[in-house]
Amino acid sequence: MIHIKRPGSVRAYPGIRGNKVLEMAMQINVGVVDRSLRLTLGVGLIGAAALGIVGAWGYLGVVPLLTGLFRFCPAYRLIGVNTCSIAKR
Repeated sequence: MIHIKRPGSVRAYPGIRGNKVLEMAMQINVGVVDRSLRLTLGVGLIGAAALGIVGAWGYLGVVPLLTGLFRFCPAYRLIGVNTCSIAKR
């Protein structure tokens, strides 16, 4: 990773190097079954909205789609839920 030093810049997290901050912020907390359900629901809602079956609210399917793709759910993090198996953490 390339670090660019700017005059007067201060490191926000001294002692943490590289992508450790990103790893701490986005730990996998969506399991395999949960992920497949999210992907299916997301694609289904977006497809239904694009075909006019449901209203524009169907485009909210992008939320479960993205959480399924990234395997990280911010809401799960807030309430302390983790559906990922212990072996993959």
